[in-house]
Amino acid sequence: MRWVILLACIFVPKLFAADNLLIMDVFARVTPAGQTAPDPDPFIESILRGENSSAPEDVSQLGRKWFQINSTGQDFKADLNGIGSQRIAVSFTVSVSSDGDCAVTNFQALASATNKQAFAPGSSQVSSAGGFTVSPGKRVTQSLTAVSDAGHVTYYLIFSAAKGVAG
Repeated sequence: MRWVILLACIFVPKLFAADNLLIMDVFARVTPAGQTAPDPDPFIESILRGENSSAPEDVSQLGRKWFQINSTGQDFKADLNGIGSQRIAVSFTVSVSSDGDCAVTNFQALASATNKQAFAPGSSQVSSAGGFTVSPGKRVTQSLTAVSDAGHVTYYLIFSAAKGVAG
């Protein structure tokens, strides 16, 4: 019986962790050529307020990434599929304060026609050396716009934080 308990302790993941999570949800709104996207975007604003609402027809959720972080600063990169042949690449540094706030610095995001042509026509880049802070229970958004065959694509990167959750 002891062996079973020992093996379970080794191979079963922990139900809690001291590390925090920075979560990035990526949404895209396609606005046909000749039309303008709503500013501010009512759907994204409802997400930032914590409301549960269904996405309108012209908005797609492209993905979610979790970044497990500890109290020291860590560098992260993520690459996601965009609309059509576009890619979204982000890089940033995150550190966590004692109250669980995630300080995001050296933030860079790029939406490009392909991942080999970083500054191809239609690509867009956002850079924020000062960064931003995400508190548990709050959301922060960053956005960038690129051009595709479908029209203008606005990518919304919505960051949230969770303190000491399952890992």
